[in-house]
Amino acid sequence: MKTADRIASLFILGICTYFWIESQSFAKLGRLFPRVIIIILGVLSIVLFILSFRPPEDRRIFEIHATRYTTILITILLTIVWGYLINVLGFYTTSLLIFLIMNAILDRKKRNAKRTILKYISITLIVTGFYLFFSKVLLVPFPRGMLI
Repeated sequence: MKTADRIASLFILGICTYFWIESQSFAKLGRLFPRVIIIILGVLSIVLFILSFRPPEDRRIFEIHATRYTTILITILLTIVWGYLINVLGFYTTSLLIFLIMNAILDRKKRNAKRTILKYISITLIVTGFYLFFSKVLLVPFPRGMLI
């Protein structure tokens, strides 16, 4: 694991270096966001490289339990459906619909009405917030479908 972490971190640093050089040709404001992402990714890969020298028991952050492949498959299929329906129903409607369905299918915890309603309200507020922020503040055009 230590060697894989070191190789991965150096590989990611190489990618960051490549994209930093490529961003030189962007406009001044056009390179701002990519460079922020490159810096964050570079810092995280340096942290991974440093942590790869620590003994494994000291760097255990969380344990991964057995993966349910049906969960992964459902997520992939819903993401494909989401990408297809964006042009049909519009970004906002499709995002809201798919994320609500995804939550209903993938939530394995004990369900009760109050918890479910709070989750649905949270998902609705988050999707609405992202949509309004990007469409009204950043003026990003979204695909418009039959509904919105």
